[in-house]
Amino acid sequence: TVRGPGEADDDEDPPADVSATILNFVEEAAMFEAAGCGLGRNEAVRIYAGMRNLARSQPGLKSVRFFGKVFGTKQDYLVCECEWEEPPEDDAEPELEDGAPPPAVPSEATGEGVNKYVYFVASYKRGADGIVGFHDLKNWNKLPNLKPEHIMASRQIKKFFTGDLEAPIHSYPPF
Repeated sequence: TVRGPGEADDDEDPPADVSATILNFVEEAAMFEAAGCGLGRNEAVRIYAGMRNLARSQPGLKSVRFFGKVFGTKQDYLVCECEWEEPPEDDAEPELEDGAPPPAVPSEATGEGVNKYVYFVASYKRGADGIVGFHDLKNWNKLPNLKPEHIMASRQIKKFFTGDLEAPIHSYPPF
């Protein structure tokens, strides 16, 4: 098991077999490193181990691929793009309340169109000194499905990423 600074060496169960196809990110990162860019071998190995953790923690994933690293003003986070074998039932869109206007354009179902892939992010945890830290590759957060109004609004907004998934977005149009 690959561990980051500050992660405990507790006894773990042997890893369960992973049925999802996981892109060999270590090989791909080595090619980028040879070209003079990339994340480095140590971080590539940790990310690959984190991708395996993600595949184990989310049964039903068909594939897991490293999508990128987002640099934020407060902290960075890593993004993985995944595809479901069969989309889970709990991703259904909530029903509208009585009297609520229907959306102008209905959202595409999970596994179709712009929601073909699901994205998970791993946040950066700072150490006790507030400077040095590591990405928490055991806890991945699933990003919500896209809606047509999200796409339209995002094309008009110019903001820096903070790295905080819960941070409010003060913008026009509202997001």
